[in-house]
Amino acid sequence: MENELNIAKINLTLENGKKVSGQLQFSNAQLIINDTLINTLLTQMGIGGATIKSCNIDLGANNIAVNIRDYTLTETIYFSAFYNMPSNISIFQSTGTNVHIVNQKIDLLQLDCQTILLADCQVRQFDVGLSEHHKALMQSSKEQNPAIPTAYKMKSLDIRGCHIETLKGYVECDNVNVQESSIRSLCFYGGFGSSVPATIKRLNIWNYSEIGVCEIHCTVTDFIVKDSSISTVVAKAKCKLEKITVTDTEILNAHNFDKQHFSSINLAAWSLISKSAENDNNSSLKAEANYQIAKETYKQEKRLNKITGTLFGLCTGYGYKPMRIIWAFIVLIIFACAILSAKFCITHGCIPMEQFIKYLVISIAAIAGQSGLQLKDGFEFWVATTEYLAGVILFAMFVNALYVRYKD
Repeated sequence: MENELNIAKINLTLENGKKVSGQLQFSNAQLIINDTLINTLLTQMGIGGATIKSCNIDLGANNIAVNIRDYTLTETIYFSAFYNMPSNISIFQSTGTNVHIVNQKIDLLQLDCQTILLADCQVRQFDVGLSEHHKALMQSSKEQNPAIPTAYKMKSLDIRGCHIETLKGYVECDNVNVQESSIRSLCFYGGFGSSVPATIKRLNIWNYSEIGVCEIHCTVTDFIVKDSSISTVVAKAKCKLEKITVTDTEILNAHNFDKQHFSSINLAAWSLISKSAENDNNSSLKAEANYQIAKETYKQEKRLNKITGTLFGLCTGYGYKPMRIIWAFIVLIIFACAILSAKFCITHGCIPMEQFIKYLVISIAAIAGQSGLQLKDGFEFWVATTEYLAGVILFAMFVNALYVRYKD
């Protein structure tokens, strides 16, 4: 398509419900949309001064720049393909005017507006709030006041069925929705250049979306990932996840996450912490995270598996706290000694100290594998044998715990 064939079909709905349209052909490589352009079109139609309810523009162009500026006739402009053939747009910019863009190919997309809908588009570079962020950053530097917020405040960023190479948001937003889309690099630098952290109230990635790298440099009140995949999640300096929900989603890797990045830590949060600790070679934090993951996982077991898991957790922390075994041995020794002492008290009355020490020695010997110091039969023999078998199980659990805890 040559430049002289560039076409913009402008469809307007007036306040009285009447629908009118006009076609604009232009040979230059730039389309500037403003009040003057639309008012001129209305005048050519003989309805100059009419109040517009909505504006929809069908683009059929190749390698053009679209710039929306000084436009106040409607809050939102809707863009769609001309005869379902997406345009090749080199630069698309809008400041102040909300946009809904459908089925377009855009090299550089820069938007500073309250609501954005992007559907079925291919975008190489998408910057949200960059212009307003830059202005606030310059003001902060000029006044030497780091307390000036630099994030652009907007209401909604909605991305559906799109392929985006890089998306960078310098925004504070009520709702970010990524649905059935592929984004190679998704970055939110909401608090960059200011001591005031920005907040994204809801970040929802769902419906088979694929994210390469997701970098978070702001507070996210509610982070939801469902039926999607994320290769890597990275916590930047001001990252704070107040609530995270991960459902039927695979997050392969994570960096820089610690307990301080979460207001409340659930299974999904511990998973991010574990992956980050592994990358940082922080064995202590990794063991703690894996312990919490195993603890939450065993809670979902039933009947005998749940009982076994509980004992495993008490004795060795599911393998991640091997030194707990010392307390397990002490409890077992005291318990066996108490049973023998109780039997003696029932049969002979109050137990003398010498007999109690004898039972204590028998209990220690049994758990050490000495079979109760050559006991052959009787009640003491069976108690010592049972304690010996329990001690063998505890020792096996201890060896397994050492392997799990220090295998890396």
